[in-house]
Amino acid sequence: MADGRMIGSAPVPSIWIPPKLAHRIRRVSTAAGAVTLAAALVVGVGMPMIGPALPTATSPVTMLTTSSGIFLGLFLAVSGVTMTVARGWVSLGRHPGGRDFILDARPAATGSVVLVSAAVASILSALFFYTSYTATITWSSGPHPANVHPVTPSIALFLLLPALAVGLTLANLVVGWRLFRPSQQTIRRASSSSPRSPSA
Repeated sequence: MADGRMIGSAPVPSIWIPPKLAHRIRRVSTAAGAVTLAAALVVGVGMPMIGPALPTATSPVTMLTTSSGIFLGLFLAVSGVTMTVARGWVSLGRHPGGRDFILDARPAATGSVVLVSAAVASILSALFFYTSYTATITWSSGPHPANVHPVTPSIALFLLLPALAVGLTLANLVVGWRLFRPSQQTIRRASSSSPRSPSA
């Protein structure tokens, strides 16, 4: 039972949610998914393209860290697809009083785990990238070893892409966890400010 309504004929396990929360899940998950998938393309294609053209390209470390962009793009894609398909977890269900929105709890729980996995994998990949690549660059304009290169705008962009991947996968995790695993307090708060539920 949620918001005082019996599950009725809704598939189990399911959670009755008010219209405001249902529309928020659909709207936010679709927008977040689109942004994340676009970023997956930028990171997954951009890093392998930018890396070989950098001043640090002669270093084997650069080529190794460049490949991490493919993995970061993959983790972004997994996170983005999960957010995109989440709108399908919300549907209309019947109960004795009429119809209301339900959230299918089984894929929502699985999706939450996928978001956690994508975020953790992105963090680990980014840590590997930064700990390896930063040994080949310097922010100082003074004298430096021949195998260390000063940061250029292209290198700065290269450094930004893993942070973008981590930021988006973490944002999806925080937002998705709250939307796909709503507490009773969240449901009650959304219910109090929602319009009347759809009737039969």
